[in-house]
Amino acid sequence: MTIHSQRLATFLLATLAFLGLVSCSNRSEQGTAAVPRVTITSPPSGTRLPTGREVEIQTVAVGQTPVERIDMYVNNDLIHSDTSPVEGGQFTFNIVQRWVPTQPGPAEVRVVAYNVKGVPSHPEAITLEVVGEGMAVAQPTASAPAITAVETVTGTAVPTVPVSQGTPVDVGTPPPGATTVQVFTPTPGPTATPLPAGASVPEVGGTVAIKALNVRRGPGTNYSVVGNLRYFATVSATGRNQDTTWARVQYASNRTGWVATQYVTWDADISKLPVVQP
Repeated sequence: MTIHSQRLATFLLATLAFLGLVSCSNRSEQGTAAVPRVTITSPPSGTRLPTGREVEIQTVAVGQTPVERIDMYVNNDLIHSDTSPVEGGQFTFNIVQRWVPTQPGPAEVRVVAYNVKGVPSHPEAITLEVVGEGMAVAQPTASAPAITAVETVTGTAVPTVPVSQGTPVDVGTPPPGATTVQVFTPTPGPTATPLPAGASVPEVGGTVAIKALNVRRGPGTNYSVVGNLRYFATVSATGRNQDTTWARVQYASNRTGWVATQYVTWDADISKLPVVQP
């Protein structure tokens, strides 16, 4: 073999090796990019649940390749395996999967999403605390009001007068020798202050932080989709649900709908917005 032939052969081998490395790198990058992402939006980890009561696990999966299936496990037992209602999958797949806990103790809920090519997501997991049926989940309760009585004056009729909250009842001066009992009425706790007439509704601006975000008619995946927002679309939140997982927003020429708050980068704390109904 001549020196020229040897150099040519060496050049061809080096070229083939380089092309092989580029091909492997491209496949690796494509494989990484194709991995879907899945998030449990509700309930939050650490939630306490009673046995025998159905709980809704709300999940959203997104991917550059359409998502076709979401599996849900509880303590490593497969509970649900749900496929997309859209043929060919969805780039954003929202689902509510239900489960009824039967045994007290910690329960790990784990979800995995699969795209149409069968590539799984990294698992997303939360831990729920299941309590016995007789142990109701602690709910905020109003404090018992103090006993309220009406002041009476013996030996004479008592006129009816308005009672001022937090102050003693004053019914005038009783006749000599009469016995009176003075009782205080309870002062109620703080209540929400309504906006003054003509005041503007507070707003918080935000920017969509995922590739596609559904806008729904109400605060939950059980509500119908009324719109769709893309990366970097701007919205103005005017209200929220009780746990601030959903916000009512205005977008695209004053259209209104609800979005999951975790997929928007907010300009301020939206938990300060008022709780509103759909």
